[in-house]
Amino acid sequence: MDVTDGDADRSVAVPETVQELKKQLREKDMVLTDIRLEALSSAHQLEALKETVSRMRADVTSAIDTTHLWLIGYVAVSGKTRWDHLDHSVGKLFNEYLRQVDPQSHLGLDEECLSSYRVGEIVRSLNTDEEVSTPPELLPCGYLVGDCNYIALIVKQSSKYDLPACLALDTLIPLPILSRYVSLLNEHGRVILSGPSGTGKSYLARKLADYCIGKDDVPSTSTTVLKVDASSCKEVRQYLSHVCESLLTGSSSDVPTVIILEDLHLAPSLCDIFAPLSHFESVRENQKFPYLIGTTGPMAQSSVHLQLQFNFRWILLANHAEPVQGLIQRFLRRRLIQSQLLAKSRDGALERVVEWIPRCWAHLNKFLETHNSADVTIGPRWFLQVPADSTCSQIWFTDLWNYTLGPYLLHAAKEGLQLYGKRAPWEDPTSWIISTYPWAQGSACDALMRLRPEDVGYDSATRSNSTSTSNQDRDPLVNMLIKLQEAAGLPSPVDNSENSSESLASGSESKVTNDTV
Repeated sequence: MDVTDGDADRSVAVPETVQELKKQLREKDMVLTDIRLEALSSAHQLEALKETVSRMRADVTSAIDTTHLWLIGYVAVSGKTRWDHLDHSVGKLFNEYLRQVDPQSHLGLDEECLSSYRVGEIVRSLNTDEEVSTPPELLPCGYLVGDCNYIALIVKQSSKYDLPACLALDTLIPLPILSRYVSLLNEHGRVILSGPSGTGKSYLARKLADYCIGKDDVPSTSTTVLKVDASSCKEVRQYLSHVCESLLTGSSSDVPTVIILEDLHLAPSLCDIFAPLSHFESVRENQKFPYLIGTTGPMAQSSVHLQLQFNFRWILLANHAEPVQGLIQRFLRRRLIQSQLLAKSRDGALERVVEWIPRCWAHLNKFLETHNSADVTIGPRWFLQVPADSTCSQIWFTDLWNYTLGPYLLHAAKEGLQLYGKRAPWEDPTSWIISTYPWAQGSACDALMRLRPEDVGYDSATRSNSTSTSNQDRDPLVNMLIKLQEAAGLPSPVDNSENSSESLASGSESKVTNDTV
């Protein structure tokens, strides 16, 4: 009985144990299934992330072909970096970059112009006016995978920044000045950029055109650029007339958003070119003419007439004023920052060159203003192609000086001597260049072209001035008689001043004696 009872007890207990084991097995199987599903989901997310990274890489590659991208610095991102810490680091880095590019005004920008930044597939908003959004699921390091090791900054448009700040970053024109240009263009639709050669008029015209196209959200192909000269005036006028007719007849599909007219100073008559606009203004109803942006050098024609008759507004770009005055320094500093960040090291020799180039440009323009006028000063364009290498930059400057700058300075000084005469003592700008040379002194200095006063006629001008000075020191009666003899074609008595003085004195005494008698 005891055995039977024991066997009976075991027969009852066995099913309970099996049920418990089956229950544990089901639970472990469910856990294993969850792990498998999570693994599959992670694999799917990984594939999706790879596709996103590949797509972003392709987008960035295509964007490089159409826009300018600049490396502004590095931000340390560790496995413990939180999103709020990264927000602060990005804003601080952007402010430091602006300070290095433009120490005086920071281009009129600060970190408030940043709208957001992108890390991998995540776009992180920096708008403090709105509620703080929920941080992404992963920390920043979780989205910096593979080749995606950069953070893209995105600027915004707001009430304070009344145009995209990227336009100021692209052109390196301070935002307040750029805002005035855009306001004139938005209000009047027609501006003319005027200034000496090399001040960036054509570049600015195209950037303003890009802004107008982006603002109106139209295709980027809707900009027409026309070169103006004496032989193309008829074609330009016919094109403007065609645009007017297309707008008035409603067939405006081929009408561009922006028309750029370059080198207007070469046209014999601007009024003749813009004549179709007068007819359009008199008969138009609700049609809006495309934006007109012109470029011109110094012009003798009155800007007031064009402003009153055709509603143009003039923007003067001068080498001695912003935005041209500080453009070289801002441009070269941006290139220097980019070069040093890519090399991950500082280049002291190149830094000296970058700081010296704007000083050299200012000194040469001072020389031109002294011996000619501000109209012949040099624009910054010639200096913007300095190589990002100290050795190569020395060779570049030597060639630029000997074949471009030196001959131009001689020509301008000779022209100024003919127009204005000798206005200041001659000082060879080559001497200043050698004394401040940012490269190693040596045979390279001897290779620089010298600007001699006799090359522009300063010796003859000096002799002429000396003769004039000695003439002024003589007796007024003697000077008058000399002028009368020169006018009559007689030999000048100045050749023998002593005999001439005695002869003139004797003649004067005879005249007095005769008058007295």
